[in-house]
Amino acid sequence: MPHAIIDCSENFNKRINLNAFKSALHKAMVETGIFAIPTIRVRAFISQHYKIADGHADNAYVHISLLIKPGRSLELKDSCAKAIFTKIKTFLADDFAKNPLALSMSLEELDPVLAYQQNNLEKYVAKRSEAKSK
Repeated sequence: MPHAIIDCSENFNKRINLNAFKSALHKAMVETGIFAIPTIRVRAFISQHYKIADGHADNAYVHISLLIKPGRSLELKDSCAKAIFTKIKTFLADDFAKNPLALSMSLEELDPVLAYQQNNLEKYVAKRSEAKSK
């Protein structure tokens, strides 16, 4: 945790370098100082079937769903989401100025009882980090 799930239209994917966008989102999440790198997951799903606004082929959308563990204050969640959204808007500013784009983001806190997880990524990330520093 946290997970950032990008849902976007196929034409958005054609206009934007999605790998760079994923990296910018990941970096924005790290820069909040709230999330440990081994816990961050960013993934994207490209929709081929959509109709946006008046249905014009140039209309694109991207929605980011942030899923986080419970326990943070509303103020912290708000400041975190605003910081990430601001950096994403900056990344997309050129496309937004030239093309029709619906950009949205939501932050959702998972249920503390019904969210299950298990991973061992932290151990592997630490080992790779140690190897790089040698």
